[in-house]
Formats: sequence, structure tokens, C-alpha cells
Amino acid sequence: MKWVYASPNRAHHYPYARALADADLLHTFVSGFSRLSERAPLELANGRLRRVDFWQTAYVLSFQLPFFSCARREALSVRSKRALDHTMCRALQEADGAIFYAGTGNATGTRWKGRKPLVCEVVNSHWLHQYELLADECARLGLEPPPFHEAERDRRLRDYEQADYILGPSDFVLESFRQRGFDARRLLKVRYGAPAPVETEREAPDPDLPFRVLYVGQLNYRKGVRYLAEAFERLELPRKELWLVGPSAPPTGCEGRAWPEGTRLLGVKKGAQLEALYAQADAFVQPSLEEGLSLVVGEAMAHGLPVVASTHSGAAELLEDGVSGFLFAPRDVERLTAHLQALAEDPARRLTMGRAASAQMASVGGWDRAGRELVETLASIAP
Repeated sequence: MKWVYASPNRAHHYPYARALADADLLHTFVSGFSRLSERAPLELANGRLRRVDFWQTAYVLSFQLPFFSCARREALSVRSKRALDHTMCRALQEADGAIFYAGTGNATGTRWKGRKPLVCEVVNSHWLHQYELLADECARLGLEPPPFHEAERDRRLRDYEQADYILGPSDFVLESFRQRGFDARRLLKVRYGAPAPVETEREAPDPDLPFRVLYVGQLNYRKGVRYLAEAFERLELPRKELWLVGPSAPPTGCEGRAWPEGTRLLGVKKGAQLEALYAQADAFVQPSLEEGLSLVVGEAMAHGLPVVASTHSGAAELLEDGVSGFLFAPRDVERLTAHLQALAEDPARRLTMGRAASAQMASVGGWDRAGRELVETLASIAP
């Protein structure tokens, strides 16, 4: 069986395309990832690569133009998805099935539904579930409701309904579809690949240093940084630091509030600089209100850090609650504070949990494992 696979970006789609090609299951990979990027090259053992990247490149570049409105930017995104969709639809004449990123399969679904298997790939929860979560958060914080592009919303909802299957990375994502009435038999899960554990052994914590809490991601209300700041402020410790790594993406949810004493806004860090922060931190927090499967959770665990993460981050796919980290409900500042306080007061425990986190990443497996799982999953639904 040969599949057409369409996606607007690189992310996990490149390793998935390689896995399909290696298994001789790929007919065409339709990619919107810009050929101008130094990360664009992709070699496929079998199948062919079709780049349909003009509109997606324009969409990405629009973020560098401050005068470009959100509405115009989203219009470019929709144009990109339509271009990918029409290319995939034509390629499917010679293939047996299609896998497409949500919003990228409207025309394909209209023409091929009931004739060939269609798999809609999602990286986050159901669009309506996402919107309700974020609208509720905005109401709590006194913010304007989250903006959305009607055409993008409609394309995603239509893809959900036309697809035979929904493919997602975590139980959190798939549960949002079950809650919307989707038959469990239509829901497929393939966990993302996890990074390999770093080889450097973490040393016992130095009691003379402050307890250092690390967060990596956008400073945005969706990420729950407000609740992390509140929990950090409540910690009863003589010396503590909160390291926030990532760009500010207003609204942060912290408008009108001062960051707690001990907070360090470190901006964007990559490569060796980010590696050093992982190595120096004592605990990692992922407080997101909505995330399909947070890749930074895996990075932190691979560096031997105990992770405290919300149940809406997909972290349950990676960590074992109470063994390699802790899970808490979104916005539960009291529980988040308690977990961090426990880790701060017991250096031996956080070292043990960090080692368990590192070992767990080794057992989860990387992108080769994820690729094999994708191939096996597709084999299970082949006509």
C-alpha cells in the first residue's frame, strides 16, 4: 500500500516521511517546508518529494513584518494548505491512501472519501476543545477572547469529519475527540520520538546554590506561565530562582503583575546555551493549558531533570507520575507549589527522579521508534 503524506512544515513530518519511505509505503511526500531553509534537504529511500512551499514560505516570512496583520497572515496559511491539498488530491490518483495535517485535506476528502483511506494528523486537541479552553482562560484573566480565522477553523473541522481516522500523539489529544463524539476506533496514537539521554551524569545538588526552576517555551497565557509564577512565589525557600527561557508572546497572562523576586527572563536560548541551562537547573516545569505532546518535556527528562507538568501537556506519555516527575491539573497552583516544594526540600529524591527520567527516555525510544510505530499503525488499518 502506498501513501501520499502532506504537511506544511518540517517538525516530526520529516522523520515520518523517511519511515514511510524506508518501509516502501510512501508514494509522495507533499511538503510545504521552505526549500530556502538550510534544514530543507531530505533524502527518501523510496517515493518522491514534492515541494509546494511558496505560500508557506510567505506565511513564515510574514512574522518578520510588523505591519502584517494577523488576518492577512492567516490568509497566507490557508492558501498554503489549499495548495498542499490540491497537490495531494492529484497525487492520490496513483496512490492508495492519504495522510494529511489538519486543515490540509478538504479537497482530498471531498473527492476521495469512501474510495481510499484518509488519515487526518493532529498535533493538538480538537479545535473546538482548544478554543473553549483558551476562551475560558481569557475570561478568567480579563483578556479579549482569542482571535481565530474562520476559514482555518472551518478547514480543520471539515477535515476531522471527512477523515476515516484521526492520528494524534497523546491520549490528551485523542480524548478531546472522544468527548466530541468520535468513535474510538477512528482514533490512532503514535507518540513522538524522545531524545536520547545525555551521557553526562548529574552531580548531587550543591546546598549552597539556590533551587533553580527552569521553563522553556513562549511566555504566553496559553502556556500557563502565570500559574508557574504564582507557584514559584509561594515556595518557602531562602534561595530560589525561576529561569524563563523563550520569547515573550503577549498576552502573557501576567500583565499588570510583577515577576516574583528571583525570576530571570533569559530570552531565546539554543544549542550549547540551552544545554547548559538544562544541566544547571534542579527541576523543569511545563504548565501548559493545552499542548499535544510537549517536546521540551522530553528534552528536560533526557538531561536528567525531574519534570512537573500539567495533564494538558501530553507529558503523561513520557513521565511516570511520582517516579520521574509529577503531573498536576492545569491552573492548580497549590499542587504545583507542593510538588516543587517537595523537590526543593529533598535533593536526594530529585536526583533519583532525574535519573529515572533519563532512563525513561531511553525506554521510550527516538524517532526511529516513532517511525516504526507509524508504519505498524498504518498496517493495522490497511484495507
